[in-house]
Amino acid sequence: MDRGSVSATDFTAPSPQNYDESIAAPSGVYGTSYPADQYSIACPQQVRSLDHDWSAMKTFVNNMTPNGATNQPVGMVWAWQSLSGGGPLVGKSKNSAYRYDEYIILLSDGLNTQDRWYGDGTNTSTSVDNRLCVLDATQTRCTSGLCAVVQSSGTASNPAPTIYTVQVNTGTPADPLSKVMKACATRPVAAAGQKATFYYLTSSTAIPDTFSQIAQEIIQTHITQ
Repeated sequence: MDRGSVSATDFTAPSPQNYDESIAAPSGVYGTSYPADQYSIACPQQVRSLDHDWSAMKTFVNNMTPNGATNQPVGMVWAWQSLSGGGPLVGKSKNSAYRYDEYIILLSDGLNTQDRWYGDGTNTSTSVDNRLCVLDATQTRCTSGLCAVVQSSGTASNPAPTIYTVQVNTGTPADPLSKVMKACATRPVAAAGQKATFYYLTSSTAIPDTFSQIAQEIIQTHITQ
């Protein structure tokens, strides 16, 4: 469940209540802890840390089923959390003498419909979208929200994670292209000889090929560096 204050009215910019946009460790201050919430009909599988047990990981992924509301921000923040550790996740040790390139892949089969504070679980919620990404005037970049925080989190020695976003749209009628997911990507459109890191899919069968393309791009990046 999303971290932060019980009341959405505490969201001001900038706000110390925006713990749903942070991977800082709990500090004893209300809102910094990880709240537990057992959904009655739509509780997903227990979270799993990344490891090299590919067989177990494949089984884990194959056992996932879509159900309930869509909350992209909480998925995004836990992906970010998995890179550093925290909560139930154990971070990987890093040698300070090396630079680490990190990647987040955010896949969603629907538009945002509900989080801890907003939405009804059925209709698209602009307020939930804004927890992920508040669009600029051109609606192509994030000015604030979780994606903007992640995009600006890097340093000279440790760059911000490269964000891939994958919108899977197989509904009838089809959902519109998610502008917040596209803006959340590190490269919403191709630039300077690099491919875009946003993918818009209209068939679930395209997911494996898309992940294969992303893996090849990551490998190629390391080869060229």
